[in-house]
Amino acid sequence: MKCANCGAQIDMNSEVCPHCGTPIKQFEKHRKDMRFYNRAFWRTRDTVVEENKNFSGLMARITIVVVMILIIIVLFALAGEAYSIKRHRIMKQIAANPEPYMQQIFDMEKDLQFEELYQFSERNQITSLNGDDNFAQFYAVCSMASDYHYITECMDDLMYDIYSDRSYYNDEKEKDLQRLIEYYTEFLESYKNQKIDIDVLPEGDKEGRGFRDESCYAPEHLEAMRNMRKTIDAYLVAYLGVPQEEIEKFDSMSGNKIGVVIEDSVKAKFSSVTEWE
Repeated sequence: MKCANCGAQIDMNSEVCPHCGTPIKQFEKHRKDMRFYNRAFWRTRDTVVEENKNFSGLMARITIVVVMILIIIVLFALAGEAYSIKRHRIMKQIAANPEPYMQQIFDMEKDLQFEELYQFSERNQITSLNGDDNFAQFYAVCSMASDYHYITECMDDLMYDIYSDRSYYNDEKEKDLQRLIEYYTEFLESYKNQKIDIDVLPEGDKEGRGFRDESCYAPEHLEAMRNMRKTIDAYLVAYLGVPQEEIEKFDSMSGNKIGVVIEDSVKAKFSSVTEWE
């Protein structure tokens, strides 16, 4: 198209003639529309680009999380498989040469090394060998050694909480005391149900003990389990202040009553050291 003043060729988007400088008014509305459309286009483009960046960032984060979850699942699966292989290898090794392992258990029973017995049993999967003719006899004593471990561990935690000067442990000592009572009363219930204090059951009461293999109740194992209880009771007296005369009545008490005796004794013994709720 041509300039109305000088007749030179001009672009309809130009506001003035590049040759004579005359303003070009006939296409002013067109130019305004084009400026509006250009601004709208670039605003839309910038919005789309920004949203795409945000979406890409979100997808990247989701992908990372998914990959991490998959890695964790694979690691757990591999760990479980490794544990299963290790367990099988240990059991096979013990079955091939059982005598040294059996002798170690007998020695720990005789020497009252009940924590060591628990650790040995866990490390060598002794309670998983209860189908083995050589190791079925140790199932009861190793199971009770596990109870012994958790009771004494609770005692240690409780004593630490009591003598700690941090306020955080005020709540913890209450929880540990209740855990100790729970573990101990369960231990006594199992002890009584297994009739540990009876060397020979009456003929009609052969089913009175819960462990399937009668060899669990051989004299040396019964003696070890009795000593286990005596040791725990001695700890209650020496460290937690439970009166010996009360402990001697525990067999005739309910679990709730035993719990009250232990709780009252502990709180009375340590009333000058710490505050109780």
